[in-house]
Amino acid sequence: MNNEVLPTTYLGRELPKEYINCMEKGETFPEWLTLYPHTEYEHSTEIEVWNKEDLLSHTYSESFCNYAFFACDDVAFSVLQTRDEDTLTPEELQSAFAIGAVNEGFVFINLHDGSLWIWYSDTFCEKVAENFSDFQNLLTEEPVD
Repeated sequence: MNNEVLPTTYLGRELPKEYINCMEKGETFPEWLTLYPHTEYEHSTEIEVWNKEDLLSHTYSESFCNYAFFACDDVAFSVLQTRDEDTLTPEELQSAFAIGAVNEGFVFINLHDGSLWIWYSDTFCEKVAENFSDFQNLLTEEPVD
């Protein structure tokens, strides 16, 4: 396992304590994320929440650890899209802390407010939880659909 220390801050912003605690304990996460819970659109998508070794790996860039995915120049921040009811600025995305992968995208923590989002490769971002605890409640061992 990687002996590097998991950061507790990133770009001057603190990571959520709940997230840090889970990572320090070496917790594993269920592989399904429930989207649109308690609505007629509820369904699951497969998710990989990275462990410490994966976070600190250089899978997507030789210059940046995986958690710093949005520091890469490949992301088109100017064409960022969200649902009307959700707001995410390009600056918030540039300082996002990636924590996993899902369906042609990445799961990240918006360190400005602690919310969790999915960034899809078409530059659409979808808010999935207000905080890390709410995000954990959406994870399941089996798909809901």
